[in-house]
Amino acid sequence: MEVVESGKEKNMVVDNKVRHLNIMSTYNDSFPVSIYNCKGLRTLVISTWKLAPLPSDSFSNLKSIRILKLRKNSIKEVPENIGGLVHLRYLDLSGNDELKELPDSVGNLFNLETLRLIWCFKLRELPVSIRKLVNLKHLYIEECRQLKLPKEIGRLRNLQILDRLYLQDGGGEDDEGIFKLGDLGNLEQLQGSLYIGNLKSAKDGSEAKNAELVNKKNLLHLTLHFGYFYGSGES
Repeated sequence: MEVVESGKEKNMVVDNKVRHLNIMSTYNDSFPVSIYNCKGLRTLVISTWKLAPLPSDSFSNLKSIRILKLRKNSIKEVPENIGGLVHLRYLDLSGNDELKELPDSVGNLFNLETLRLIWCFKLRELPVSIRKLVNLKHLYIEECRQLKLPKEIGRLRNLQILDRLYLQDGGGEDDEGIFKLGDLGNLEQLQGSLYIGNLKSAKDGSEAKNAELVNKKNLLHLTLHFGYFYGSGES
């Protein structure tokens, strides 16, 4: 993998034959346009970089990308054309604490297996189109406490890892479209660890029964929390 420290080379020029690229920076700058010529790029990692808003054509020429990591870049908006990365298998947007939503085009990432959104504090919703991600196996949403998962998550029958589920209080106009405790019943492949917060929002015992947690034999660690935060309410 080619590693570039952009703090030492502001007008960065990337070899268009590079396949795996890791860009490290600590200052404000724009998306490096020379990457647009790397049509065979398979892996792109940009970290600890206070990026300016991503251009609408950021990913237009990067059709071969399999792994895209844009962690801790202060990204506020993901371009719609990310949906054109049809070979993408791994997408990490963790630590972008100004990000509030993902574009509907994310549903076009048919080969996506891992989606990491850890510490995206302001993320409020995922698009309903996520139901089309039939190959999604890992969804990481730790500390996305405002996130209302769409009910369509329950259609992702291949989902193996769902690290957090923050149940939302009902009463809103979109209440019927929100993923609830009972919808876990459809996710038969869940394994590893699962934390469920704000359990007090579950309407009645039938939701817990429908979740069928007792039948998820590959789930090794289960934490149930009645409050929204650790230390609030009972565990």
